[in-house]
Amino acid sequence: MKLLIVLCLVGAALAQGPGPEDCCSPGDKAVVQEQWGRLWNADDSGRIKVLLGRVIFDSLFAKDGDSKGLFKRVNVDDMDSVEFQSHTVRVLNGLDIVINLLQDNEAAAAQLAHLAAQHAARDGVKASNFKVMGEILLDGLQNLIPDFAFDSWRSCFGRVAAGISATLPA
Repeated sequence: MKLLIVLCLVGAALAQGPGPEDCCSPGDKAVVQEQWGRLWNADDSGRIKVLLGRVIFDSLFAKDGDSKGLFKRVNVDDMDSVEFQSHTVRVLNGLDIVINLLQDNEAAAAQLAHLAAQHAARDGVKASNFKVMGEILLDGLQNLIPDFAFDSWRSCFGRVAAGISATLPA
Protein backbone atom coordinates (compact mmCIF):
# COMPACT_ATOMS: atom_id res chain seq x y z
CA MET A 1 0.00 0.00 0.00
CA LYS A 2 2.82 2.39 0.87
CA LEU A 3 4.45 1.63 -2.49
CA LEU A 4 1.17 2.45 -4.23
CA ILE A 5 0.97 5.79 -2.42
CA VAL A 6 4.58 6.62 -3.35
CA LEU A 7 3.89 5.70 -6.98
CA CYS A 8 0.78 7.90 -6.99
CA LEU A 9 2.76 10.81 -5.58
CA VAL A 10 5.56 10.38 -8.11
CA GLY A 11 3.12 9.97 -10.99
CA ALA A 12 1.18 13.05 -9.94
CA ALA A 13 4.35 15.08 -9.62
CA LEU A 14 5.60 13.99 -13.02
CA ALA A 15 2.28 14.62 -14.70
CA GLN A 16 1.69 17.89 -12.87
CA GLY A 17 -1.79 16.47 -12.43
CA PRO A 18 -4.01 15.69 -9.48
CA GLY A 19 -2.54 15.14 -6.05
CA PRO A 20 -2.33 11.99 -3.92
CA GLU A 21 -5.99 12.29 -2.96
CA ASP A 22 -6.75 10.71 -6.34
CA CYS A 23 -4.98 7.52 -5.25
CA CYS A 24 -8.31 6.37 -3.82
CA SER A 25 -8.28 3.19 -5.90
CA PRO A 26 -11.34 1.04 -6.62
CA GLY A 27 -10.04 -1.36 -3.96
CA ASP A 28 -9.66 1.47 -1.44
CA LYS A 29 -13.17 2.66 -2.25
CA ALA A 30 -14.62 -0.82 -1.70
CA VAL A 31 -12.83 -1.20 1.64
CA VAL A 32 -13.95 2.23 2.84
CA GLN A 33 -17.54 1.55 1.78
CA GLU A 34 -17.59 -1.87 3.47
CA GLN A 35 -16.10 -0.59 6.72
CA TRP A 36 -18.32 2.50 6.79
CA GLY A 37 -21.37 0.34 6.07
CA ARG A 38 -20.62 -1.86 9.08
CA LEU A 39 -20.38 1.18 11.31
CA TRP A 40 -23.24 3.15 9.75
CA ASN A 41 -25.69 0.24 9.79
CA ALA A 42 -24.85 -1.13 13.23
CA ASP A 43 -27.74 -1.77 15.61
CA ASP A 44 -26.76 1.25 17.70
CA SER A 45 -25.77 3.48 14.76
CA GLY A 46 -27.89 6.41 16.01
CA ARG A 47 -25.87 6.54 19.22
CA ILE A 48 -22.64 6.01 17.30
CA LYS A 49 -23.42 8.92 14.94
CA VAL A 50 -24.07 11.33 17.81
CA LEU A 51 -21.00 10.09 19.71
CA LEU A 52 -18.72 10.23 16.65
CA GLY A 53 -20.00 13.71 15.78
CA ARG A 54 -19.35 14.90 19.32
CA VAL A 55 -15.84 13.42 19.39
CA ILE A 56 -15.02 14.98 16.02
CA PHE A 57 -16.18 18.45 17.00
CA ASP A 58 -14.72 18.32 20.54
CA SER A 59 -11.38 17.39 18.98
CA LEU A 60 -11.70 20.04 16.25
CA PHE A 61 -12.34 22.78 18.79
CA ALA A 62 -9.48 21.55 21.00
CA LYS A 63 -7.06 21.65 18.04
CA ASP A 64 -8.44 24.85 16.49
CA GLY A 65 -10.38 26.95 18.99
CA ASP A 66 -11.14 29.59 16.37
CA SER A 67 -13.15 27.08 14.36
CA LYS A 68 -15.84 27.02 17.05
CA GLY A 69 -17.03 30.42 15.84
CA LEU A 70 -17.96 28.87 12.49
CA PHE A 71 -20.82 26.99 14.14
CA LYS A 72 -22.66 29.74 16.02
CA ARG A 73 -25.76 29.30 13.85
CA VAL A 74 -26.15 25.70 15.08
CA ASN A 75 -25.90 26.52 18.81
CA VAL A 76 -22.31 25.39 19.30
CA ASP A 77 -22.27 26.98 22.76
CA ASP A 78 -24.54 24.13 23.90
CA MET A 79 -23.03 21.10 22.21
CA ASP A 80 -25.70 18.91 23.84
CA SER A 81 -28.47 20.90 22.17
CA VAL A 82 -30.71 19.36 19.55
CA GLU A 83 -29.49 21.98 17.04
CA PHE A 84 -25.82 21.11 17.44
CA GLN A 85 -26.35 17.34 17.60
CA SER A 86 -28.50 17.59 14.47
CA HIS A 87 -25.70 19.50 12.76
CA THR A 88 -23.13 16.83 13.62
CA VAL A 89 -25.42 14.13 12.23
CA ARG A 90 -25.93 16.22 9.05
CA VAL A 91 -22.15 16.41 8.63
CA LEU A 92 -21.85 12.65 9.00
CA ASN A 93 -24.81 12.12 6.65
CA GLY A 94 -22.99 14.24 4.06
CA LEU A 95 -19.94 12.03 4.50
CA ASP A 96 -22.16 8.96 4.22
CA ILE A 97 -23.52 10.14 0.87
CA VAL A 98 -20.03 10.78 -0.51
CA ILE A 99 -18.73 7.43 0.72
CA ASN A 100 -21.65 5.64 -0.92
CA LEU A 101 -20.91 7.45 -4.20
CA LEU A 102 -17.16 6.74 -4.25
CA GLN A 103 -17.45 4.07 -6.96
CA ASP A 104 -19.35 6.48 -9.24
CA ASN A 105 -16.79 9.18 -10.07
CA GLU A 106 -19.28 11.47 -11.80
CA ALA A 107 -21.87 11.33 -9.01
CA ALA A 108 -19.18 11.70 -6.33
CA ALA A 109 -17.74 14.74 -8.11
CA ALA A 110 -21.21 16.31 -8.30
CA GLN A 111 -21.81 15.72 -4.59
CA LEU A 112 -18.38 17.11 -3.69
CA ALA A 113 -19.10 20.20 -5.81
CA HIS A 114 -22.38 20.64 -3.94
CA LEU A 115 -20.62 20.36 -0.57
CA ALA A 116 -17.87 22.69 -1.78
CA ALA A 117 -20.46 25.34 -2.67
CA GLN A 118 -22.10 24.98 0.74
CA HIS A 119 -18.80 25.47 2.52
CA ALA A 120 -17.63 28.31 0.26
CA ALA A 121 -20.81 30.20 1.22
CA ARG A 122 -19.77 30.15 4.90
CA ASP A 123 -17.49 32.98 5.97
CA GLY A 124 -14.30 31.84 7.63
CA VAL A 125 -14.24 28.23 6.41
CA LYS A 126 -10.73 27.34 5.24
CA ALA A 127 -9.21 24.40 3.42
CA SER A 128 -6.99 23.77 6.45
CA ASN A 129 -10.13 22.98 8.49
CA PHE A 130 -10.59 19.87 6.35
CA LYS A 131 -7.04 18.68 6.96
CA VAL A 132 -7.62 18.87 10.70
CA MET A 133 -11.07 17.30 10.32
CA GLY A 134 -9.56 14.42 8.34
CA GLU A 135 -6.95 13.72 11.01
CA ILE A 136 -9.62 13.72 13.70
CA LEU A 137 -12.01 11.56 11.69
CA LEU A 138 -9.36 8.94 10.97
CA ASP A 139 -8.34 8.84 14.63
CA GLY A 140 -11.96 8.41 15.71
CA LEU A 141 -12.78 5.75 13.14
CA GLN A 142 -9.71 3.72 14.11
CA ASN A 143 -11.31 3.31 17.53
CA LEU A 144 -14.71 2.32 16.15
CA ILE A 145 -13.95 0.06 13.20
CA PRO A 146 -12.22 -3.27 13.79
CA ASP A 147 -9.47 -3.94 11.20
CA PHE A 148 -9.56 -0.27 10.17
CA ALA A 149 -7.82 0.20 6.79
CA PHE A 150 -5.99 3.44 7.58
CA ASP A 151 -4.27 3.87 4.20
CA SER A 152 -7.47 3.34 2.22
CA TRP A 153 -9.36 5.79 4.41
CA ARG A 154 -6.56 8.35 4.26
CA SER A 155 -6.42 8.31 0.48
CA CYS A 156 -10.19 8.34 0.00
CA PHE A 157 -10.86 10.99 2.64
CA GLY A 158 -8.04 13.01 1.06
CA ARG A 159 -10.01 12.92 -2.17
CA VAL A 160 -13.20 13.98 -0.35
CA ALA A 161 -11.49 16.79 1.56
CA ALA A 162 -9.76 18.06 -1.58
CA GLY A 163 -13.07 18.10 -3.43
CA ILE A 164 -14.90 20.02 -0.72
CA SER A 165 -12.10 22.48 0.00
CA ALA A 166 -10.89 23.08 -3.58
CA THR A 167 -12.30 26.63 -3.77
CA LEU A 168 -11.63 27.61 -0.16
CA PRO A 169 -8.78 29.81 1.06
CA ALA A 170 -5.85 27.95 2.64
